[in-house]
Amino acid sequence: LSIYVSLSFFFLMIRRPPRSTLFPYTTLFRSQGHRDTISSVHFFDAGKLLVTTSLDGTTRIWNVETGDEETIWNESSKASQIRGHEGAVYDSAIRKVDDSWQLVTVGEDGIAVVWELRRRPTGGWKASLLVELRDHYRRVHAVEMLLDGRIVTAGRDKRIIVWKILRDKENNYTASIDRKLLGHTGAVRTLAVFSDEESTSDNLLISGSDRSEERRVGKECRSRW
Repeated sequence: LSIYVSLSFFFLMIRRPPRSTLFPYTTLFRSQGHRDTISSVHFFDAGKLLVTTSLDGTTRIWNVETGDEETIWNESSKASQIRGHEGAVYDSAIRKVDDSWQLVTVGEDGIAVVWELRRRPTGGWKASLLVELRDHYRRVHAVEMLLDGRIVTAGRDKRIIVWKILRDKENNYTASIDRKLLGHTGAVRTLAVFSDEESTSDNLLISGSDRSEERRVGKECRSRW
């Protein structure tokens, strides 16, 4: 089953492609929850769930089958969204870590926020802030996660930063900069990462900037990094 996601300002639409060119798309659900333009959308949990970010400063989780917005508990308060940025949220990345999910959001405030998402026995999600990544001095546009747990961010300050996330015995999280990638002369807007599941030491990173003629492709190997 293939499912397409389309964004139209405040609306999120999930559509199943046609079986043939003779039949139109089937709309699974169309939902309005964000109060401003949706900036990114990503599937997770084998396509059962979606995470969306928006210029309204929120991150939300959706059930693909029902179209319902998932309830999120942030600390002790119940809400329908995650709030951790001052201003717009531009992108997110999510991956499974043990029995929970690790989510990273980036935004207008120049910060990348790492969250732990954990299912609550009574329903919904508990969102816990793990660590904030602070080194960009202008807005952060894009984020990706590598299979080895590192996080890659890119921003308006023309820099790409690779981060390591460390956890101590008391489950306290800290972040350190693994590498800064320089070379763009315009704001870095997009990132794409390919990681080889058989060899997490090899990753291919592609980044794009404001200047249309710029494309930076770099292959990084752990043995050199």
